[in-house]
Amino acid sequence: MGLANLPLLHDFETHVAQNARLSGRNLQPWKAILSVAAWWDSLDQQHRLQHSYTVRNQGQDQVVIGGLWQRLEEMSWRYQQEESADQQSGDIFLLVLEGLCKLADEKSDIKDNSDIHSAGWTFTTSQISEAAQHIAEQTEADIDPEKITSRKVGRLLGKLRLRKACEAGKGTRMWQITLADLTRWAAVYNIQLPNELGQENNVTHVTDGQMSQETEALWLNCEIVIRLPADSKMPTIGGCWRRLPDGRIEAGYNPELLAMALSIFLDKDVEAEKISGSPIPQLRERLTAVTDGEVIHIYLPEKSEESKDG
Repeated sequence: MGLANLPLLHDFETHVAQNARLSGRNLQPWKAILSVAAWWDSLDQQHRLQHSYTVRNQGQDQVVIGGLWQRLEEMSWRYQQEESADQQSGDIFLLVLEGLCKLADEKSDIKDNSDIHSAGWTFTTSQISEAAQHIAEQTEADIDPEKITSRKVGRLLGKLRLRKACEAGKGTRMWQITLADLTRWAAVYNIQLPNELGQENNVTHVTDGQMSQETEALWLNCEIVIRLPADSKMPTIGGCWRRLPDGRIEAGYNPELLAMALSIFLDKDVEAEKISGSPIPQLRERLTAVTDGEVIHIYLPEKSEESKDG
């Protein structure tokens, strides 16, 4: 069976390469199994491979419903994060990169899409050294923080080919770094950027305070979209959700997946046919009461009425 379907796996290998969070040598051990998982999901017309699992988002656990590919991709990501933490424990270079990310995150003020790629910061060697030492102490790294000296850090920063600068009138050695630099090195060494820096599309427009269109696209085409409380235990589906800056969750569903999520949430069977057959005003009212959330829109193709976010 495997050999007979081998030609089909090429497209799924491409899917894995484009959508997995791991890349390069970190992805290689997982590529085959993730490709097969994506293939099996494509054959799962009855959604029997759909199960709930937990993801970590902005420091909070969120229950998500996903197929075999999504669950294994999450497993591969978590495994690599743990591996990276172990490697980082005794690696000054990684501690320095983490220190740069920490400093940039503390000084980050990205307000709109035009700021994202031009964002940049300037730090002294001693600032970066102190940040790396702080991380080493916090993580109980297998290295003496006192050995993370400014001289060593300066040599390592030179290897990163960062732009050098001098503080006016003092001659203090400083280093210029951009978000593009951090993103590149974080990808190479598999370091997760802080939320403020890593969620490039999840920025707020200065003019209207609304979220950018890039994140809206995650759930905009879903039939039913609900804004859930920050502490909601209602499962979300795959990538059709986002967490807002205030902690609330916006999640999109179709009737079948909403029935699955509600069945887990309420611990009783919910039929997709009842959701599809309900009048929209009644469905909106029921979902609001059950989830303690806010229905953003309901659009069921067979119904003429559409409910919009007021």
